[in-house]
Amino acid sequence: MMQLYEIVQDMPTHDARKALEKQERMRLDLKRESAEAKFEQEILEELSQLLDDVKNLECFNV
Repeated sequence: MMQLYEIVQDMPTHDARKALEKQERMRLDLKRESAEAKFEQEILEELSQLLDDVKNLECFNV
């Protein structure tokens, strides 16, 4: 997920995103969506590991 973060970290959010021209928003969306597709498998693997880690932590809190 770090690779995706490095791509989107400087992209504007909330009001700053709303203030962008429509074409600029679309360009950033395409860049983000392309990165999401490129790193999809890695993201899913990291998500699975994260969910396992959370389940293991919950076992200790019972």
